[in-house]
Amino acid sequence: LEERTNNPIFHIHFGKAPPKPNFNITYSLLLNLASACNPEDEDILWDFIHKYQNDLNKDNSPLLADMAKCALNYYNDFIKPHKKYHTPNKDETKAILDLKTALLNQETLEARDLQNIVFNIGKNHGYENKTMKNWF
Repeated sequence: LEERTNNPIFHIHFGKAPPKPNFNITYSLLLNLASACNPEDEDILWDFIHKYQNDLNKDNSPLLADMAKCALNYYNDFIKPHKKYHTPNKDETKAILDLKTALLNQETLEARDLQNIVFNIGKNHGYENKTMKNWF
């Protein structure tokens, strides 16, 4: 009992075991998602969360709702003010426009098809194995 009471979780959860989350999403994933999609509000994060696990919502996952809100706040306070964007050069601009055209010409896209299109456009524009990460 003494060891249990020395653990902050004992007091946070009033002596009961912490609740088991009904999701498999980490705070780190939410921070990365916020950094990638520049959300104006947490509903944008929830759109992505629903694509990952569609049975989740703010009501049935209050812990996840708090995590999403905190990730958005962290992004707005610490990441967004210091975010710098790369200005594409002439060759990169051409590759991006080719990618845009290729994507607009597709009726539906499966994940594998999307990956192949991006990879092939990059390869066609001179991004090889060592520089392909720059394209991505």
